[in-house]
Amino acid sequence: MADQSQKAMEQHEQAAEAPERPALTIRRADLPELAETFADSIDLTFFDGQTVRINFGVTRFDLAQQPGSVNAQRLPACRLVLTPDAAVELMNQI
Repeated sequence: MADQSQKAMEQHEQAAEAPERPALTIRRADLPELAETFADSIDLTFFDGQTVRINFGVTRFDLAQQPGSVNAQRLPACRLVLTPDAAVELMNQI
């Protein structure tokens, strides 16, 4: 009886072992027609427990009517939303 249970256990362990997967190779591709987004500041970072949101901004300067004064406003350029793991990986890459 012990022999049968031992054999059954060995068969179960062999069935549970998954075959090895081949290594994943990722090729980088360039898209020259891809529009680029320019940002000169990070306006806001926010973590809600599930995602990390990073708002990037760009500062636009207006020529003022009065000499010597400059008006500027910061506009949103893009928002990046990441999982917590992806945000940590981004920090490690930077």
